[in-house]
Amino acid sequence: MKYVAILVLLLGFTATTAIGNTVDGKGVWCPDDVTIERSFGFWFKNDKAHNWYISIYNVRSWTYEYFEETRQININLGEYVLNRRTLEINHKNSSGETLWKCFLINSEQALAQRLKALADQVKAENKI
Repeated sequence: MKYVAILVLLLGFTATTAIGNTVDGKGVWCPDDVTIERSFGFWFKNDKAHNWYISIYNVRSWTYEYFEETRQININLGEYVLNRRTLEINHKNSSGETLWKCFLINSEQALAQRLKALADQVKAENKI
């Protein structure tokens, strides 16, 4: 009985550690310094990847499924692959592949605010 109790305690600590390493409640910001309106980010919440991006001066969000692996996070069936160590996202689409350097972001609101500031900047720079 003593060994069963120890085993249960050890399994409980192991499960807590594994859950604690999830990306839920974290996000990445992926700026594009050349074409700033192509900047985007992901916020991971409630087992969903919320993709924040700029669309015609507005900030929009789209929700994808994601799957965590030891070294990467696959978003939308591998359309986006986030390297957990380098924070680079490989985006695959019909035009090919693009590699983005991303950075950690503190909150979903901060991500949306950064994109809103960029959208406002692009709008202000337009002459027509």
